[in-house]
Parts: sequence; C-alpha cells; structure tokens
Amino acid sequence: MNFFSNLQITTSNSIKLQSSSLVQLTQSTNQLTRNAATLAAQQCYQLSLVLYSLATQTSFEDVQIAANQLTQCATNVLTVKYSFP
Repeated sequence: MNFFSNLQITTSNSIKLQSSSLVQLTQSTNQLTRNAATLAAQQCYQLSLVLYSLATQTSFEDVQIAANQLTQCATNVLTVKYSFP
C-alpha cells in the first residue's frame, strides 16, 4: 500500500488506474490489516480530492468511472475497518 502514496495523481486516467488497483487490492477484505486499510482509505481520499478538482475539465464518463471505483474502494475499506474488534 505504501507504493500508492508515492504515485503522482495528475490526470483522470491516473485516478482511474490507481482507484481500479485499490479496488482490486482491497477486495479481499479478510486479508487486509488495519494499517493497510487505513493507507488505502487515505489514498482513496487523495484521489477523490484530485478528481473533484478535475471534474469540470474531464469527461462525464471518466469522472463516473473513477467515482464508482473510489466508492467501491471506500466500501471495501469500511468493511475492513469495522470487522476488527
């Protein structure tokens, strides 16, 4: 997960790629640690902020794809965070 925090977020394509990767990595919620889930949540948040700032300059379809992936990532992370006692 630390790898993602070092990646540049410059375009809608980088957001789509990173969010898609985060969805894949967080999909197996029973195998994530609390620390990994926290790092994924932070990266999803950062991607969301950049997506918001680029939304008016990006096609609707690209924004929708990225937003859906970020929502799925957040859902996966919340599932992990609330499964720990």
